[in-house]
Amino acid sequence: MQLDWTVIETAGGSGVIDIFINFPVVDVNRNVCWRNPKNVSEYNLNRMNRFWGDESWKNVAYHEEQTLFGPETVKGENYDIAEGFRTRLKEVAQF
Repeated sequence: MQLDWTVIETAGGSGVIDIFINFPVVDVNRNVCWRNPKNVSEYNLNRMNRFWGDESWKNVAYHEEQTLFGPETVKGENYDIAEGFRTRLKEVAQF
């Protein structure tokens, strides 16, 4: 998650650059997308926000499920997170 979203967005907006990004699934899982998102460090949240461009990744990475004890925040699948980033590349960065 070292790449800054502004670089991606600028490249996409230019209309003349192709991009190949190896989505950092391991880094995202190890440092950001935990079962309990409240325990993630501020440093890693900022890294993810910078990579994604904003905090909308949280809506992709987590969802609410009703349990016997009430609603519970559940981590989504890796595929869903990577697909959300791909969609963002197309719709926001204009790739």
